[in-house]
Amino acid sequence: MMSDRRARVLLEAVVFFSLCLGTTSLAALVPRVIRAPFWLSLFIVWGALALAALIASYVLGDPTAALYLSFVVVVVTLLFRAAQRRWSWVGTQLFSNVVLASLAYLVYAAWQTYARGLSAGVMAASTLLLLFEIAALALSVSYAFEIVDVLSRRERPLTRPRSQSQPWVALQVASYNEPVDILRPTLESLARLDYPHLIVQVVDNNTSDPAVWQPLQQLCEQLGPRFQFLHLEPWPGFKAGALNEATRRLAPQVEIIGIIDADYIVEPHFLQAMVGHFDDPTVAFAQSSQNYRDWQDSSYLRGLFYSFRYFFDVTMPARAHRNAIIFCGTMGLIRRSALTEIGGLRGRDDAARL
Repeated sequence: MMSDRRARVLLEAVVFFSLCLGTTSLAALVPRVIRAPFWLSLFIVWGALALAALIASYVLGDPTAALYLSFVVVVVTLLFRAAQRRWSWVGTQLFSNVVLASLAYLVYAAWQTYARGLSAGVMAASTLLLLFEIAALALSVSYAFEIVDVLSRRERPLTRPRSQSQPWVALQVASYNEPVDILRPTLESLARLDYPHLIVQVVDNNTSDPAVWQPLQQLCEQLGPRFQFLHLEPWPGFKAGALNEATRRLAPQVEIIGIIDADYIVEPHFLQAMVGHFDDPTVAFAQSSQNYRDWQDSSYLRGLFYSFRYFFDVTMPARAHRNAIIFCGTMGLIRRSALTEIGGLRGRDDAARL
């Protein structure tokens, strides 16, 4: 009887926290509610909590349990709100219930696994399943944290600082056996950049066929004095090794280095929007977002497009709130002195890992 009572209490917690998560999520889906002002946000979360308590009382037939569990939600929400003071109350209660519902379910699942006298084989299989559930819910909680941190955070929008000094920038485009028709749109977009102090280094890395790399050299000559072509053959270190050598050959006045992949098209205001961040001497690098183009007609490309969009619209802003973004390489700018300090680019074919 005691075992059944404990199992029922745990199940009631799972049901209640899930209901509260549902009512708070519905409220958060209303436009602008997740960033509602302080008092309105409090009214909304209390309403969502009260609705969940009413439904739970009816479903479970235990108003006292609903009252106690409501108190748990309030306490946990207050604790998270103290830790994340820029979150709205709606966002804080939403994340609190994600955590509470996940923990309650895992405790209930563990109880069902280890307190029911299962056979050794069934318990082993159940343990494996429980471990998978722990991993899945931990991942879900981390995603929920990112989403709430971005959507519910109330702060003034960041301004784009316009550089006062406009330091020299070198944009590096690495190529390996890339046909000139692939690189042409990229290089032409770089030629249209609205920035006065710019060098574009086109670095051909170990392309052995002159019929492939010589047309690229000719294109760089046609695009004007901003463009410098560098053919390295043979050269160790893959893409990173080639870009490190290109950096070594840059003029001393170049202060900022950017990496552009061979099939990217850059908007004309890219540098004007980015370089101003380096007026702050503590900034080592700045990372721009990126998107696929021509993705609408392919389910594979649609998947890539939305995965990239989530990363740059949610994950990176959440990291930026904690000064923890990563340098993705392409479409990123890095201070030359910082790149030198870490020993240049590393890895087989990727950018600096800072």
